[in-house]
Amino acid sequence: MENWNPEETIGLLEIEVKNMINNMRHSDIFRGFLNGSVDIDGYRRTALRLIANPLNRIEATPELMSRVYNPIPEDLSALNHSAYSEWLVQVSKYMPHNPGFIGKSIRTIGKLAHERPEYKSLIEHLAIDVQEETGHHKWAIDDAFALGVSEKEIKGTRPNQAVRQYLLILEDVVNSDTPLGFEGAAYILTSWAAVRDEGFMYPMTVNLIQKSGIPEIKNAVSVWQNHATLDQEHIQDQTNEILKTPVKYGDHQAMARVAKDIGKVYAEIPEHLPLRTFVRYLKSLRA
Repeated sequence: MENWNPEETIGLLEIEVKNMINNMRHSDIFRGFLNGSVDIDGYRRTALRLIANPLNRIEATPELMSRVYNPIPEDLSALNHSAYSEWLVQVSKYMPHNPGFIGKSIRTIGKLAHERPEYKSLIEHLAIDVQEETGHHKWAIDDAFALGVSEKEIKGTRPNQAVRQYLLILEDVVNSDTPLGFEGAAYILTSWAAVRDEGFMYPMTVNLIQKSGIPEIKNAVSVWQNHATLDQEHIQDQTNEILKTPVKYGDHQAMARVAKDIGKVYAEIPEHLPLRTFVRYLKSLRA
């Protein structure tokens, strides 16, 4: 098929970046991360959802329900701490796979390079990304440690439903006949880190430090601070590579589809957290 205008691809990916941020803001927990703390309505909905789950065995006493509907700052901080620490653990579950996905993408694109010599520059760019993305999950683990999460808990935690879906989407695209689709996922996640507008990664770290009320939070945001710094350069490099690599219409469709799918599922990761420490906190409020 004919080559697609790469500027149109970038434009469509930018739309998916905005859609991802909107998806994040529709999640009570993710919105809390972005703003630095869960809001009262989000707190109530989250607490009521946990109380309604029979597996949590939370008795809805008058004392507890009073605090659900009239939370004090300590209540919000307890939810922030539970959600954020569990999110870091989930982050440590998907990040180790990213270099492998890039490597698979290189191999699959390499098979097409004899027909598309313009892919050579993209392959060289991706090879650098493999090195630069290796080991980033350790930042998330160290941040979780700073919040009191144990090594045993991290090792014993399985990827949640949204993380598993994230991994399946990327595994599928890097093994497909349109492996450039991986660039769609990389673009929107890198943009979230690099852009410094409200709602993106750098402002989030500032808001968490100032508003979350989480003990030791200053020592638990390195994974985001580091990415916000590194990806300033990465997003420009990635944009340049997409702009100078003519893509076929199928590649364009794949990048757009993967960007949309990843943007949706990534925003859902916090919605699948069990919030175990917050469940224990709610039980302590029953009496």
